[in-house]
Amino acid sequence: MDWRVFYPWLGVAPQKFCASLSTLFFLGALKAPGTWGSAAGSLFVAFLLSRFNPVFYVLFAAFLIYFSIGICEIGERVFKLKDPGKINFDEFAAMPVCYLSVYLSGALWHHFWVWILAGFIVFRFFDIAKPFGIKRVQILSGGLGCVIDDVLAGVFTTLVLYFASLFYC
Repeated sequence: MDWRVFYPWLGVAPQKFCASLSTLFFLGALKAPGTWGSAAGSLFVAFLLSRFNPVFYVLFAAFLIYFSIGICEIGERVFKLKDPGKINFDEFAAMPVCYLSVYLSGALWHHFWVWILAGFIVFRFFDIAKPFGIKRVQILSGGLGCVIDDVLAGVFTTLVLYFASLFYC
C-alpha cells in the first residue's frame, strides 16, 4: 500500500523528531517500554480526554490512532526494525479506546481511578498475551501493523470494562 495516499505528511515530517515521538522520547528507553507507554496513555485519558464531551473524545481517539500509524511508520523506518519494543506510541494511542465504553456509559465517573487502573491492567494483559487473533494482525506492514494490534487490545479491553460496569455500577 502506498502510504502517501493517507499520510502525505510523512514525507515532510521531521524524521528524527517523529522517531523520538514514536518512543515517547525517554520512555522508550526504559525497561518495559510498552507498560510505560500504556501508563502515559492512561494518564493522558485521565487528565485530558476525560474533560471533553463524548463526540470530541471519539474524534480525538480516532485522530490519535491515525496519527500513531504515521508516527510508528516513521519510527520503524528510522530504527530499521519492525515494531521494535522501544516504539510505544502505539500503546499510548490505543488507551483512549480502552476507556470508550465506560466513558460513553458514564461509568467512568463512578470510582474514576479504579476504572483507569482496571483499563490499564486489562489492556496490558491483552497487549502482552495477544489472544483472539490479535497476534495475527501484526503481519500487516509498517505503522499499521505496529498500531493495529494495540487498537484491538483496546477494543477487547473496552468490552471487558463494559461488562464489568454492568455488574459494578
